[in-house]
Amino acid sequence: MKLQLSRGIEMGLAVEFDEKSLKNAIIKLRDDPKLREEFGKNARKTALNYDWKILSKRMEEIMSANICHEEVLT
Repeated sequence: MKLQLSRGIEMGLAVEFDEKSLKNAIIKLRDDPKLREEFGKNARKTALNYDWKILSKRMEEIMSANICHEEVLT
């Protein structure tokens, strides 16, 4: 019932689209503080990867790699 996103990092619960499943997931989170903490830490780590400074650096690296690759081909 765990939801895995971003390279298999668990940070939530995936449930069927029905009242009973949602209720059970909410109860599970309510009753398991360690699970809530784990999901919170994992979600924060993932969110930090989407910081504008990190994303812009990645885009610059991708663009530089593509430009260098094109120069080699021409």
